[in-house]
Amino acid sequence: MSGVSGGDGGALGLYAQLLGAVGRRFEHISARQGAHMRCAAGCHACCAPGLSVSRVEALALADHLAARPEVARAALALERDDPHGGARCALLSAEGECVVYEARPVVCRTHGAPLLVPVEALEGGAQGAPGAALALTACELNFTEEGALEAVGEGEWLDVRPLDQALALLSARAAGPGGEAGARWPLRASALTGAGGPRGAGAQGADSARPEGKESQES
Repeated sequence: MSGVSGGDGGALGLYAQLLGAVGRRFEHISARQGAHMRCAAGCHACCAPGLSVSRVEALALADHLAARPEVARAALALERDDPHGGARCALLSAEGECVVYEARPVVCRTHGAPLLVPVEALEGGAQGAPGAALALTACELNFTEEGALEAVGEGEWLDVRPLDQALALLSARAAGPGGEAGARWPLRASALTGAGGPRGAGAQGADSARPEGKESQES
């Protein structure tokens, strides 16, 4: 991933590998289940407002914006102008395009695929302990035919648990000894590029609840 800088304990390089693995898995699922998935350019139903990202994701996004001043300016202008009236992510243009698509976080790369999540997460609770009940879910625009989601075979979904674990481990590595590994940053340009951003002095806390088992929300 271009724009990645040092001082993160190697976490960003490993994060780039994780994004590659997620992308390949999504492509595999799309090849098998594409008939039931409407994911394509122009669809932004999953670009919810108020999302937040982990430390390692925030670092990668901040570096991406720092390496592309024109993108950072466009992202800050979108946040200011709010073309979607608060109904969409602050990084989504008026035309429905993600201005940081190349560096988009894990939640954005998985949405649309069938996701295996703890039942508690679907109900707005914690992610659940090992052995907790699991459920398969997907974007409400996908797998709309009766029985389509239930017919998805093993290996044709994404399990969110190892992804969450990987992000937590990479964030801890990036934070270093004594760092606040669990801090989260709002998914908006000013939070990622300002003095309180991931390369600055502090972070904003965020609720750990995940609607539909996928997106973490700002507090």
